[in-house]
Amino acid sequence: MSTTRSGRMLAALLFLAASVTILNVTLWLQYRDTRAALEAELARRLESLAQTLGAVLDPEQVVNAWFEPSQDVETTTPALADSFASGTDALLLRSRLAAIMDAADLANITLYDQEARPFLDAIHTAGDLLRQDPLYRAEVLAALRGSPAHTSLYRSGQEYLMSGYAPIQGDSSFAVGVEADARFFAGLRRLGQSLFVLGAGSLAVLVVLGIFHARAQSRLARAEAAVQRAETLASMGRMAAGIAHEIRNPLGIIRATATRLKKLHGDPASPDEKFDYIEEEVDRLSAVLDGYLGFARDEAPRFASLDLVALVQRTLRLMQPELESARVSLETEMPASCSVRGDAQRLRQLLMNLVLNAVQAMNGGGRLRVQVRTEESFACLAVADSGSGIPPALRNRVFEPFFTTKEKGSGLGLAIVQRIVEEHQGQIQLEAPAGGGTRVEVRLPSA
Repeated sequence: MSTTRSGRMLAALLFLAASVTILNVTLWLQYRDTRAALEAELARRLESLAQTLGAVLDPEQVVNAWFEPSQDVETTTPALADSFASGTDALLLRSRLAAIMDAADLANITLYDQEARPFLDAIHTAGDLLRQDPLYRAEVLAALRGSPAHTSLYRSGQEYLMSGYAPIQGDSSFAVGVEADARFFAGLRRLGQSLFVLGAGSLAVLVVLGIFHARAQSRLARAEAAVQRAETLASMGRMAAGIAHEIRNPLGIIRATATRLKKLHGDPASPDEKFDYIEEEVDRLSAVLDGYLGFARDEAPRFASLDLVALVQRTLRLMQPELESARVSLETEMPASCSVRGDAQRLRQLLMNLVLNAVQAMNGGGRLRVQVRTEESFACLAVADSGSGIPPALRNRVFEPFFTTKEKGSGLGLAIVQRIVEEHQGQIQLEAPAGGGTRVEVRLPSA
């Protein structure tokens, strides 16, 4: 059911992303088409206005106005060049152009000669005008050849501008250009900004939804793991209860028998540790059984200050006969002492599980290395074997309850180890190099 819910959530997110994308693309296409239509309409109007001006302007007056300021400007002072524009025809024509510009709400009207050079407009003096080049020379030349033309939309400061050109009728040596601002493009500019904000906002929404989906997936996965863990613990509880019922009585008989044999055959003057080992191993098995029950029932550990080195040494001495039987050589590296706060019985069980797991991995013998060291505020316990290692595909599953690759394994050893580490607020790390062998390191907070 959780997988179905996750699939529906992902499908809804993908649908929303597709809808937002389609909406943004549609709006941008509409913006582009609207801009192109407005530019075409403005160009048509400016070309039409330029043709009208070219038809109503007096060619003779234009020629006279051109002739008055057209003397050699390079050798003329600016003051003298300005005086050329003060001729009667130039003044009258400029005044007329200024009146038309105001009436038609234009930005400027400019006259061009046969070289596509501006020589008179409604704003500039002759000296200033003679020193500037047209913005769009190719369009002016097209108008001089008799074809109306227009520029593309361009910006001057905060305004959008466009110019249209047409020949002056009656004298093809001159052309007129009209320049107008596109005020209706200001609304289009605001629309473009709104589209940008909408696109950025929708992208932010998608990012937020993506993060929400990822977190929801993570929480869902943790919830599934918790449910699976609860089901596993319930199964372990039922299994552990059955095991406890079947094993406790035989263990009690074995311990009582060992105690009786110690009294009958033991020498108080020269005590034999083997009798103690029998009792201790029976107690260990009982503790392991209690550990399984505690693991299944989620009982709290009993914390106390203890010496981890002493605990490890004592546990390894108890396991020495089993190591010798499996032809495993033991190497140790430990400081004099190392204090931690923990449950002694559970930490002993942790070490035993790690050692037994390593011995089983070295079928036919090998080398076992147990190391204790201190590192900042942690005590580190490491167990390394020279076995065949763990395949990469299985490394993420070795701590799962009941997962095992051994024919007679229960699959609980490393699961219990991880549980004990978590109870002690510690960390566990597993390394399995490609060359073989496995190393498990447990980090416990120092006391």
